[in-house]
Amino acid sequence: YAKLSDSIEKSIELARNEIEESKRELVLAKQIRKNKMEYDMLAKVIKEQPDRKDTTKQIDALKKDLSELMEKKIKLERKFQKRRNDFTLLMYSIRELQAQLEEDSSSESSDDEELNGLDTMDLSDDEGIPVSAEKIELIDGKTIKKGSPTDENGSKGNMSVDEDAILELSIDKDENDVKMEETVTVP
Repeated sequence: YAKLSDSIEKSIELARNEIEESKRELVLAKQIRKNKMEYDMLAKVIKEQPDRKDTTKQIDALKKDLSELMEKKIKLERKFQKRRNDFTLLMYSIRELQAQLEEDSSSESSDDEELNGLDTMDLSDDEGIPVSAEKIELIDGKTIKKGSPTDENGSKGNMSVDEDAILELSIDKDENDVKMEETVTVP
């Protein structure tokens, strides 16, 4: 009976060990299965993404497009600046021409009055420019002395503030264009 009891106990002990071993194998199998499922999910996500070679090509193409667009932007900004300066100059010229036309029309009417009311007209020492001692009021409300020398167009020999500003704008634009050309480099 003792032998039988020992053999039963040994078999129970063996069964316990096998159960414990099976439990450990089950836990390990569950972990392996879980890892495999995660791997499959990650593999699926990775397969949906383009490969590195294609992505690199796309990035290079986008960088090239970006640099071309930046160059185009710089060219368009220069063109816009030039046209804006040209327009400013055009508007200034139009205003000057209008002022000259108004001055000419007013001077024609005042010439008739001057011929009737003016006794003498003095000439200045430099280049025989006509000078008069009275002030003339222009149509736009400005007054100039008749004693100030004028050229044949009736405008002063020195540049006006507007002409000076436009000249400075033109010079600044040219300097900026040169600087832009120096700083623009293609990568």
